[in-house]
Order: sequence, then C-alpha cells, then structure tokens
Amino acid sequence: MTSLTAEQQQFFHDNAYLIGLPPIYTADEMAVHNQALAQLAALLEPGESYKDMREWHETSRWLFDIVVNPKILDLVEGILGPDFYVWASNFFVKEPNTRDTVGWHQDAYYWPMSPHHSVTVWLAFTDVDEENGAMKIVPGSHLGGVIEHQRHDPGETDSVLTLELAHGTFQAGSAVPLCLRAGEISMHDDRAVHSSPANRSGRARAGLAIRY
Repeated sequence: MTSLTAEQQQFFHDNAYLIGLPPIYTADEMAVHNQALAQLAALLEPGESYKDMREWHETSRWLFDIVVNPKILDLVEGILGPDFYVWASNFFVKEPNTRDTVGWHQDAYYWPMSPHHSVTVWLAFTDVDEENGAMKIVPGSHLGGVIEHQRHDPGETDSVLTLELAHGTFQAGSAVPLCLRAGEISMHDDRAVHSSPANRSGRARAGLAIRY
C-alpha cells in the first residue's frame, strides 16, 4: 500500500487537490478496464449516455472492485482518516472533437450534505491533457467555503451544468490543469472550484469519478 506523505496531506489541505500520485493500474490493466467499460455501456438504454452510469458500482462487481481498490482507499485515508465510505460514482466521457464544457463550479453546491467533507477520486481511463479537456482547478479555492452559484445561460457557452459560479467570484487565472496518464488518479475537495474545457482533440477523454 502507498500512503500519503505529510507533505502531500498538507498540499491537499492547502490547495484542495493532489496529482502526481503512484499509478493505480498499469497500461495493460487499463486496456482491460476499457474493454469492460465498453461492455457495460452496452447496457445503456436508447437515448442514454455514459453520464447515466451513476452508482453502477452498487450492481457491477467490476466497478465495485475498482471503488474499493486498497490502493485508492489507502490514499483517501490520508485525507479522511480511517472511517469513511464510498457514496457515489459516475463516468465522465468527452468524445473526440466535442464542444461540451463543464463550467466553473463547486461540487459541494450541488450536494445537500453537511458538513462538506467529501473527496473525489478521478480515475483516468484514458490519457488526459489540456488538448482533450483536462479538468482545471483553482488552488486554495476551497478555503472560502461554498460560494453562491447562479443559473447558467445556455446561450453563453456549451456548458453541461445548470448552475455555475459568477464571473469575479474566483480567480480563474490561477487554475491548473490536472493532467493524468491512464491508470492514474487525481483527488480534489468537494469545495474546490473547477471546470473542464471542450475536447478539441481526436482522442476521447474518459474517467471515473468516485466520491468518498
């Protein structure tokens, strides 16, 4: 098992995210996982998409084994301590050359939970970089607590969200991209301000978000 160092724990508490962690799965293992994902996606009903694959770890043993992978749990324990649980999972897939974006927001604003103390693990199923729409996060943005969101105007952008942060309520210029190789994870606080741009590449961008 690999635990977080004291420096990594402090970085997360100060900045609300972590990358550069040891890979959870090898490239060969991720090739198998992507085959399994394609098989599972075949169960979607007409009109549904990957975003409808929510909490499927409750019925899929394959996904359950991923969300309780000891390598992941050991890292999460470094933030939440030994007493925690997984409460949600869902896939985020951006197909090649798509315009869909995710506007600036905080996960905590969407979740009726108190106190806000969730960690999201984002497991990359493909390589993720700025060209294919890597998530961007504003370091330290969680320290101000949950900020009021406003309803999104569909005419402004191609954001898939209904509620977003208003301009001027955060420092977008300080955002950093969370670039990952397939099999790696990022971790972020539920109050972290983040977004993701469109995938303008010829490669898909796919990942599994797991909420602890």
